Amino acid sequence: MKQSKLQDLRDKQNSRIDVHTHVGFDQYNYYAHLFPYVQNMRDLVAKTRLLGTEFLVTFPMALPTYYLGKKLIKNGILEVSGEEEFPYQEANQQLLLETELFGEAVLPVLAIHSREKVSEQENQILWWAKKHEIYGFKLHTYATQSKATELRDTPFLDIARVLGIPIIVHSASDDIANGMYTLEVASENEDIAFCICHLSEFSLDVLNEISRNNYPNVFLDTSPFLSLCYMATNDIHFSESGRFDRRPLD
Repeated sequence: MKQSKLQDLRDKQNSRIDVHTHVGFDQYNYYAHLFPYVQNMRDLVAKTRLLGTEFLVTFPMALPTYYLGKKLIKNGILEVSGEEEFPYQEANQQLLLETELFGEAVLPVLAIHSREKVSEQENQILWWAKKHEIYGFKLHTYATQSKATELRDTPFLDIARVLGIPIIVHSASDDIANGMYTLEVASENEDIAFCICHLSEFSLDVLNEISRNNYPNVFLDTSPFLSLCYMATNDIHFSESGRFDRRPLD
C-alpha cells in the first residue's frame, strides 16, 4: 500500500494540517438533536481551504449504522440493526470513495470496532489496503463502548504494524475512554504510533503520566481545543461514567 501524500507533507514542511475531521452521517447526533450530524468530504475540504488548511486527517462519524441509533438514545443499549454486515462497512467505503473524488489533500483513516465481527473487518481492510491509500485506524471508544486495551485481542495492531499506520483513539477521563488505556497499549507496542484524542479531557492522570515517562510513540490531539476549555471550566464531560448522554460522541 503506497502512501504518496506523506511525501507531499514532507515537501511542504510548514503546511497547516487538521488532524481530526469527520465525514459521513452520525445517527447518534441526529437522534439526540446534536450538531453536526452529517458532512460530506467536498464541503469539508471547501470549508477548511477557506481557513488555509492544506491537509486533513479524516475518519467516519462515530456511531455506525451497524447499530440502532434510536434504541441507543432511549435505552443506552447497542443493538445490531442488520443494515451492515460488520461495523463501519458502509462508512469506511464511503470515506474511501469520497477521498478518491474530492480528497486530494485528505489522509483517510478507517474506523474500527475491537469486538464486533473483527475477522470480517480484517478481511475487508486488507482488501481495501490493496486498492486504496490508508493512513490510520480510528477507535471510537464511546460509539463502540470499548476500551483501548481491547485492541490487544484483535488483529488491528498487527495490521497497523505491517502497514506502518497509527491508531487514533477517542479519549476522555472516564472509564470507557480513559487515555490511560491507550498508554498501556502504546507501551506494549512501541513500533506503532498512537494518538490520544481531545487531550483525554485534560485528564491529569494522562498528562502527568506522559510528562513523567517517555512515550515516543504517543501523540496528543487538542481538538476541539476551545470546546475542551469550555467543558473543563464548566465541568462538562463527553460522557458520564462511560454511559451515553446527550453530548457529542466525538
